[in-house]
Amino acid sequence: MKHHERQENDAGKTSTRLKAAADLSAPAAVTDPLLSFYDGTGTDSEGRTLDEILAWSDDRLESCHDYIQWLFPNDRPSAVNPDAPLVTALHREQFARRTILRQNLLQSLRRMLKFYGLKCVAEKSGARILRSAQWDVRKENWLTSHNHNHLRITRILISLRLLGLPEYAVAFFAGLYPICHADGGGAISETTYAFWQAAIQ
Repeated sequence: MKHHERQENDAGKTSTRLKAAADLSAPAAVTDPLLSFYDGTGTDSEGRTLDEILAWSDDRLESCHDYIQWLFPNDRPSAVNPDAPLVTALHREQFARRTILRQNLLQSLRRMLKFYGLKCVAEKSGARILRSAQWDVRKENWLTSHNHNHLRITRILISLRLLGLPEYAVAFFAGLYPICHADGGGAISETTYAFWQAAIQ
């Protein structure tokens, strides 16, 4: 064999070994329904993508009850949706490591804030949750006594804390405080407020 052919063969073998080493050092792909749903490559248990749900109307978000457990999963089983994923150590690690997952979780939060007549504003001191221009209209949908959206908010706060956005959970709770103590805030019971407070801790 000629010298240059041996060099090419040796170089090819070296290249193959380097690729193999690179493959071994790369993190293994993680296949999980919740992670696939949140990175945009999969669907929930009903075959719906994250983008599809986020594009729903407010009326559909209100009337449908089996999506919120996918948008904001936590570590407690859901009586409403037994097919909902439960947050595990794997999920927490992946959300902490992968920016796309946290970004999409933030998009879910922004959509639900809009549903409630609220908005997220970025400031130097951090995120703030404020009333939006649609507040007077949207509050009528959930700022009522014993409203099921109060449970949804508890779920949202827990999920944000578990999945790498605790600062947004704190900001959301801080935004709820003046609502609970303003005129009409009596619709939020002391028990509900205590649940919200516990959810961010």
